Amino acid sequence: YKDKHHFPNQIRITGVMRGQVRQKLPVEAESLLHLKIKLASSSQRNPFQPNEIGFATVIDGYSRICDGENAERILQLMKGRLGGGDTANGANVVAYNAAISAWARSASRAEGDISKSKSAAEKAEQLLREMWSLQREQNNDSIANQILPDVVSYSSVISAYASCLDRSFGLKRAEELLSELEGLAEKECNESTHHVNQQQNQPSKSRGGGRHPDGFQLNSTVYNALLQAYANAGVTSSAEDLLDRMISLHSRSLKEGGGGPFKNVRPNTRTFNVVLNTWAKRGTREAGAKANELLLKMEEMSAVYRDRISQPDIISYNTVLSAWSKSAGYGGQAPSDTKEIVGEEAAYKALELLDRIERQSYRIKPDRISYSTTIAAFANAAQTCESGILMAQKADALISRMRDRIGVEPDDYSFNGVLLAWSRTSGGMSSARHCESILRSMRNPTNVSWSTVINAYTHAGGALEAAGLLKEMEDRARDSARHQSSNHASNTLSIVVYNNVIHAWSRNADPDASKYAEAILKRLESGSSSLNLPKPDVISYRLVLNAIEHSKDPNKAERAKSVLDRFIASIPAVSDPNTINTKLKENMQGSYNSVLASCAYTPSNAGNQARNNAARILVETLRDLNNSKDVTLGPNQESFSIFIQGCTHLFRSGSSDRALLIRSGLQECCEKGFLTAKIWDKFCNASSEEDVQSFLSGIEKNDGSFAALPCDWSRNVAP
Repeated sequence: YKDKHHFPNQIRITGVMRGQVRQKLPVEAESLLHLKIKLASSSQRNPFQPNEIGFATVIDGYSRICDGENAERILQLMKGRLGGGDTANGANVVAYNAAISAWARSASRAEGDISKSKSAAEKAEQLLREMWSLQREQNNDSIANQILPDVVSYSSVISAYASCLDRSFGLKRAEELLSELEGLAEKECNESTHHVNQQQNQPSKSRGGGRHPDGFQLNSTVYNALLQAYANAGVTSSAEDLLDRMISLHSRSLKEGGGGPFKNVRPNTRTFNVVLNTWAKRGTREAGAKANELLLKMEEMSAVYRDRISQPDIISYNTVLSAWSKSAGYGGQAPSDTKEIVGEEAAYKALELLDRIERQSYRIKPDRISYSTTIAAFANAAQTCESGILMAQKADALISRMRDRIGVEPDDYSFNGVLLAWSRTSGGMSSARHCESILRSMRNPTNVSWSTVINAYTHAGGALEAAGLLKEMEDRARDSARHQSSNHASNTLSIVVYNNVIHAWSRNADPDASKYAEAILKRLESGSSSLNLPKPDVISYRLVLNAIEHSKDPNKAERAKSVLDRFIASIPAVSDPNTINTKLKENMQGSYNSVLASCAYTPSNAGNQARNNAARILVETLRDLNNSKDVTLGPNQESFSIFIQGCTHLFRSGSSDRALLIRSGLQECCEKGFLTAKIWDKFCNASSEEDVQSFLSGIEKNDGSFAALPCDWSRNVAP
């Protein structure tokens, strides 16, 4: 090249590498690094001799894509080039910190793999300890390198453990490392030894270059990482303790003239917001009061120091509103010896805070989230207090207030909060119809909007209206499917919507209500060519069985058995039935009991064939429940109670079949330890005195009362 200005040089190549790293292309940056190494090997005076900036840039590139393994690989390559007295290629603090950061980011991006997350955090700490070991080796003159960790090194490792998926382990190590760093900061500040001064005054060519100018001096960022971990884990007490510790350390620094090792440890707005969010996420009864108390402390601290470092922002206020909305969802009176504020009072506290934000419009303005969260507070209070309609009216009024005060149009979340408030009132069909009127006024109601109104009609007993809205939803989904992909999210109807309509029919007095409920279930089972229908879930089957059980259909036993068989068939096959989760087993147990109840309460005027079928299904269902492959699934006290009731109702009084079945059912009930006073009374009422005495034969000092029966017969009775 005759024009040296266009000839590639160290600075230009490094600039290209940095650009590649910013675009998250570390592999391309590494290829340039290897090219420089190859060119440098041809001549000691080669202008492309790779320096520490080039290595650190590539390590930083892998850090940005959370690749700890490759970041450490480049660090090892950098360390390995210490020979020949060429100090320009050695590792430095910046390179170590970048590699530690890579492992820290890997710990938080382990995609649910706890062991992988824990391993990444431990490898980050290993590099930190390696930096200390290099420092000790230097004292023994083994190497000439000086690599002393700094606040960035510790902050990254603390962040690694704080984000570790093994939360208990990660939080413990993060706390220990923070204490270690605090001790180092005090030691470095108080002793100011000649060695530390020499370390900090190294010229830029030293491999110790790049150490943070504050050394071990802590700052708010270090504490915020641990606070965020407490927030994610919902450990509010630890988060508040750490915040108080920060405030105490800052106060101590001020007393020492504003200096010392903790002069930068002052809670900022983000610090307070993280702790506020801990209470909002926890959502307990005291969440609103606790968050509000913290907000007042934040405002007081900002006023004292007369700056904006810890001044509340709109996120702070919205987070406290969220905490109030969670507390509003709890009912009952708060104990007098606590600071709890719940229910309706919590909702009004949210409204008071919104008023206060509006009055500060010169500094900060409420946004759509502020109003929507306050609406949510009244929606939550509507289900816990007697004045549910008043709560819904308050939520409704906030829609207009949002438009008038800040000129912002409410979004779906805002309207859905109002819909939820009206659906939770005890206003019956009047509230449900008002809900629907709001739905009709929305420009683009979501599936949640429709589902909420359907739920309102469900609780108001409006099964016909709920079914009509469901049909309208399906028609809208078909229209949408004609213009979009059939897999588009807007075409997917939630199973919750269908379950709400099934539930509405299960509560309806219409003689054919159970048939309408079952018809919906069958549609879900068979699917649709024009709609992306959801598959029925456990709740769908339970609701239909409940509807059939409470109907007066003479053939309800056969219908219930058919639904049960389809439900069992829908459960994915497992190699070991005992591995089925507890919740599913409870629903299976309840489903069997619903079939038993459908048989037991078959109408007396059902006719001989229907009653004979019910009797047969009653016996078969108890047998199937007994013969389940899952040893933990079997009849319970309710099953035996219904079975004896069914035998009494379906078999002719005095018949040998009735006596035999009732006796065998009771015998099995006693063997399994499920006998209750109710079951014993049913047996005694359905059996002759001779049969009762025959059953008690062999039992000494028994007067026939339940209290005198062996305790072992009731050992498994649920309280």
